[in-house]
Amino acid sequence: MSEILDRLYLSSVRYAKDPSFVKNTAITHILIAAKSLTHYFPKIITYLQFPITDSPSTLIIAFFPEAIQFIESALQEKNNNVLVHCLGGRSRSVTIMTSYLMFKLKMNREEALEFIKKKHTLAFPNAGFLAQLKLFEICLEKYFKENLIEEMKGINFEENKDEEECKMDLNKIKPKEKKDLIFESLDLIVKRKIEKNYKK
Repeated sequence: MSEILDRLYLSSVRYAKDPSFVKNTAITHILIAAKSLTHYFPKIITYLQFPITDSPSTLIIAFFPEAIQFIESALQEKNNNVLVHCLGGRSRSVTIMTSYLMFKLKMNREEALEFIKKKHTLAFPNAGFLAQLKLFEICLEKYFKENLIEEMKGINFEENKDEEECKMDLNKIKPKEKKDLIFESLDLIVKRKIEKNYKK
């Protein structure tokens, strides 16, 4: 088990069913990156489960936007703690966690994986998942570019404004509210990439 970011954990199923771990870390949300695994504490924990098999041909990229939304929305509340796990904590859950770091910290695939491996030495996504993370990198470049353009609309940068006035204008750019954390545009970008690269 490893704490990847503050209040965000990565593990195998072993810790997901350990009541002591769940209690001591105050886990409130669990993302299961595998099918046929049990929700051990459904009365006290919010679950999201994806039917992912650890095969290079599995389109795990299709689950990235929803996974990111689930983690990001949960961590908006300061008392929430999130666990991401699969069976062994090596490939599927690591791939999901990598996609989240790429989004949250604006890292590329290599940077995100290296960040995880320093804390979670078991990390070893299969070759197909690594290729899809690289494709997701391209998706994120487009997503961030489109969102930056959208956020900058309506901001008036006049040449005669001083530095303080420009800072005030920039402060008008507010982060999206929780209710808007749906990531429709990211999901659409990913779907288009899947259609182009994997569907025939």
